Amino acid sequence: MIQTAPYNETTSEALMALRDAALAHLSGDPVAYDAVGAVAALDALDLSAAAAASPLALEAFAAVVIARGRRPRRAQKPLYRLFQARLAAGEQPAYFEFADRISAAAEHGFSLEGVIFNRPLTDVDQPQLWRDTQAALAAVAEVFGPAFLNSGTLLGAVREGRFIDHDDDVDIAVLMPATSAEDAAQQWAAGIATLIARGVVEKRARRNLGMFKLNSTSGVNIDVFPAWIVDDRLYLYPHTSGELSRDDLLPLAACKTTGLPIPRNAEGMLVVNYGPGWRKPDPGFAFAWAAANKKFADFRTALDKAGQS
Repeated sequence: MIQTAPYNETTSEALMALRDAALAHLSGDPVAYDAVGAVAALDALDLSAAAAASPLALEAFAAVVIARGRRPRRAQKPLYRLFQARLAAGEQPAYFEFADRISAAAEHGFSLEGVIFNRPLTDVDQPQLWRDTQAALAAVAEVFGPAFLNSGTLLGAVREGRFIDHDDDVDIAVLMPATSAEDAAQQWAAGIATLIARGVVEKRARRNLGMFKLNSTSGVNIDVFPAWIVDDRLYLYPHTSGELSRDDLLPLAACKTTGLPIPRNAEGMLVVNYGPGWRKPDPGFAFAWAAANKKFADFRTALDKAGQS
């Protein structure tokens, strides 16, 4: 099958023009720049989902948003998607070159509040990051219950004995004593409030309440997710919704390479999370968040209520 570009040459030229003009403005170019007009021009392109996910479109959106000077945090999601796209294509230098140009905008008075520039874990002191992970596991276990490696970090530890080369954060989970989605939401919200009061977690905007982030000394985010058991079936937001049993998780085992706690049936959890082909590296893997959130609709609804109480 012949693969076609996600947009035509005219659209490509328009995106490049919008991106380059915004980058020039961010670099302090004295030429007059119509920030509001650039946003309108970008919206007028009415890009398809595939086109909007292309590296060029993601760069244009991020540059235009930050060049406007309002709500720079809106550039965070496209920057992250750009990072993932470049990693999957083996184009890391292109991402870092663009990120450096955006980062330099702060020197010219542009706000980068809420903007994070990702980097692969291969660039991080991995022994120190494992120590940070161990400290995070202990901190959250004290509040919620047993904590263990999760998702991409579990995958790397089991499959490769280290962090995955193309990953950019750490994933852990906690098992709460909740016996329903409603109980889980209440305990999750209460635990986060406790960690905020202790200064372990920063008070955060209401985005995905189903997880929170811890900082590490390595500068890498440690993402924490909730788990609970109902009628001996395991629920771990957002990937496991009753497919595994209590015995698949408990008693927790020790990872052979890191010594850190992992599910008793770690391979079974990786099948649920990543599919039967989890043993083969896939830098382009994208988690199906929309479908996952539907499976956890009761928990997310209860979370919204708990967050308002």
